[in-house]
Amino acid sequence: MDRQSTGGWVFSTEIDPITGTDADWVRQEIATAVRDLLLWALADAASASGDVVEGPAA
Repeated sequence: MDRQSTGGWVFSTEIDPITGTDADWVRQEIATAVRDLLLWALADAASASGDVVEGPAA
């Protein structure tokens, strides 16, 4: 276990690998979240510049 101390905070990490259908589900959830964030960023950038965005980001 890696530990890192910063001021009064202590952070540690433990990795518990997953496989099979659980891993597939996690990958799909992450891919969906990343896609949604990219679409949001595209729409936000377009609205800031006055462009019109068509499709799911609109």
